[in-house]
Amino acid sequence: MAVKLTPNYPLVRLAPNKFELGEIKGSTETWKDFGAWLTNLLDKKDIISETTKAKMKELTSSCKTDFEKIKVVYEYMQKKTRYVNISIGIGGWQPFDAETVDKTSYGDCKALSNYTKTLLSSVGIKSYYTIVNAGSSQNDTEIGFPSNQFNHVMVCVPLEKDTIWLECTSQRKPCGFNGDFTDDRDVLIVDGENSKLVHTRIYPASENCINRSTKVNLADIESGDATATSKYIGLCYDDMMPTYYADDADKLKKITQSIELPSFSLTKFSLVENRSKTPSLDEHLNLTFTNYIKKMGDIALLPLNFMNRLSSIPDKVRNRKTDMCIRRSYMENDTVTYQLPKGYQITDLPQKTELVSKFGKYISQSTQKGSEITYTRRFELTKGTFPAQDYTDFRDFLEQIATADGVVASLKKL
Repeated sequence: MAVKLTPNYPLVRLAPNKFELGEIKGSTETWKDFGAWLTNLLDKKDIISETTKAKMKELTSSCKTDFEKIKVVYEYMQKKTRYVNISIGIGGWQPFDAETVDKTSYGDCKALSNYTKTLLSSVGIKSYYTIVNAGSSQNDTEIGFPSNQFNHVMVCVPLEKDTIWLECTSQRKPCGFNGDFTDDRDVLIVDGENSKLVHTRIYPASENCINRSTKVNLADIESGDATATSKYIGLCYDDMMPTYYADDADKLKKITQSIELPSFSLTKFSLVENRSKTPSLDEHLNLTFTNYIKKMGDIALLPLNFMNRLSSIPDKVRNRKTDMCIRRSYMENDTVTYQLPKGYQITDLPQKTELVSKFGKYISQSTQKGSEITYTRRFELTKGTFPAQDYTDFRDFLEQIATADGVVASLKKL
């Protein structure tokens, strides 16, 4: 859940209308002027050897679409190069030329983006050097104040029906997936007099979600075992990458720490990556557990939300003054099936809960079929900026969800 609390304080921004770096004169009177200056810094930086050009054409010769070409070139760059932070050359503004990167196989975001742009050009793909204020929680660009508000460079590849964004400093990101590092913000396309601000991809809730299916077998009232299959999609996939690329010992540690059960043992796990423009990660867990059901004489209370209860609720705030921003839409879908232990019957199931507000929606319900209980839960958070007075309502909405997540089924011993 990405909730940003926006600042509200006096702010003065300063930028030179006219400036000169490395004997290259520039201006920030308009975004076009600033882009034109950056274009001058790239002059003659897009030269690579005929050998490399021939290699790119050979690698892409069997590609049937422009996206396939982009993917081949991007993955070639990822495998060949590594990121090194470089802050020299006109104050860190000007990238190494493409041929230097081709020979040394390293560069910073500027150099690697310029190199990728040059490789794409060699196979007939037009792309643009693009500057961005990167970071998962960075402030938005003040579009009415042309100036350097950026800290990173990437590549924009406009296609007929899509726009591909390439993060050139990552050796792991799938082609076309920029994640929360550069999503949903204004960036400057560097293209001489045609330089302009454009907006990067906004990930909807369907591309920032977790879908989980869990089967729980209650061997008796004391213990049981479960299998849980989760698909982390889009930005949620991005959040799981540190776990995916960790060694086996750290994988086990990270996954174990993410499971909120009173007493359990993780007996088996696997992670499978699915690479695409909207990538996903499949997680499969096998575990055993004890002390999950609460006993009260002949009555047993079975918590229905097995692994995904909302527990993080913002602090209470009196007389809040600042707006509240939910930075990204987000969604969770859970289905849990319980196989009840022998000798027990269901005496009571909770009513369906449905909560709808400007901040999102929540619905949970449970059904019975023979000795099985199926519990379903859907929680969706809606992107938006809300006035300060809505903060209490937002917190109340989350508290209602937390309460609904604690529902139980009542079982009775026969």
